[in-house]
Amino acid sequence: MSKQKHSIDPAKRRFLTEHELAQRWSVSAKQLQKLRTTGGGCPFHKLNGAIRYRLRDIKQYEQNARRLHTSDEGPVKS
Repeated sequence: MSKQKHSIDPAKRRFLTEHELAQRWSVSAKQLQKLRTTGGGCPFHKLNGAIRYRLRDIKQYEQNARRLHTSDEGPVKS
């Protein structure tokens, strides 16, 4: 009997790994690690020692980073 891998449809996934997010943003995993240490990055979860980023948080972070021009400071934080 062979083991079958159960893959989840990417459209239904709710979490991304560090490497998947790094690829999505075209940055290194090391850069994401640095952001987790220093702050200022996307919220993350540590599940059984593994780092996971919730897709909803990623999309919100990306939306908040959106700018109309280079001098646009973005949304005001309260």
